[in-house]
Parts: sequence; structure tokens; C-alpha cells
Amino acid sequence: MCSFPTRCVTFFGVVLLVAVAASAQESEQEVLVDRVYHSGYSFAVDVKFSEIGGDFANFVGFRGGWLINHRFLIGVAGYGKTTGIDHSQMGYGGLTLESFLFPERRWNVSIAGLIGGGAISWDWSNPFFVGEPEAKLNLNLSKRWRLSFGGGYRFVGGAPGPDDRLSGFVGDVAIRFGSF
Repeated sequence: MCSFPTRCVTFFGVVLLVAVAASAQESEQEVLVDRVYHSGYSFAVDVKFSEIGGDFANFVGFRGGWLINHRFLIGVAGYGKTTGIDHSQMGYGGLTLESFLFPERRWNVSIAGLIGGGAISWDWSNPFFVGEPEAKLNLNLSKRWRLSFGGGYRFVGGAPGPDDRLSGFVGDVAIRFGSF
């Protein structure tokens, strides 16, 4: 007669043989996403034009990120004020997201947004929250270079004094380098 351990070994052996036979069959695996995506990068030098408290303000910055399938960018950005309005310093930055419409065309459009924080003062002791949605018109100069023109609005919250003096419309010109 067979003992209990022999039955267990036989049972698991049969299960193992069935599993090996089932895995040896050629079949298409079902997956949630069945596409190959292009992965690239993009870096840009930005010049922004805006107002602070009714006076002209110029910001220079940098943004860079990971470009997914030529259509979606996730990255970081940072800007610093270069004009001497009221002798204060100001900078802001954070997470940036951008979605490109028709990126293969010479002229294309993108919708971008930045969400993050910043500070204003002589000693950077007055932090604030910033959100900056933008629409951009992009010119594909070559496979690696783009020129962008954009406009949007900078929303500032939690700044010292009235937040509306730091909030305002923003114009943007950028030169981009990347694997588009």
C-alpha cells in the first residue's frame, strides 16, 4: 500500500507536470497596455514676462523632464526674478506637467502646468504656494530643438501681503533641447 508521503509527492508531481505542459503552449499573454512607448527627455531655458504689483517683472528659469510617447512630459521647473522691483528677490518652482497635441507637426500646441512653491524677500523667509497653467505654441526646429511661445496665469497663495500682487498673467519664450 502507498503511504501518505508517497501520495503527496505523486499529487504534486502530477500538478507540476500539468503546469509545465500548460506553460509550454504558445499563447498570447493578455496585458493592460499593449503598445510600445517612446521614452525621451526635454530640457528648456525659459524667459518669462509678467507683472508684480503693477510693475514689469522678468523671470529666467530652467525646466526639464521625462517625455513619454512624444505626448506627455513630467518634470521639474524653477524660475528666479531678474528685475529689481522693490528691491526684493523672488523665486518659484515645482512639478511641471505638459501635454502635446500633434507633436509630429512643425507647429504644435501644448498645455502645461506648474504646481509648487516659492519665496519672496531679502532672506527668502516668506514662502508661498504657486500654480501656473499655460498654453504653448511650439515650433519644431529640428529633431532635437524646439522653440516655444506661451501664455498663462500665475496663481499665488499664502504670500505676505495681498496675494494678487504676485499673481498675474505670464508670457513665456523658451528654447528646448531633447529627444522628442
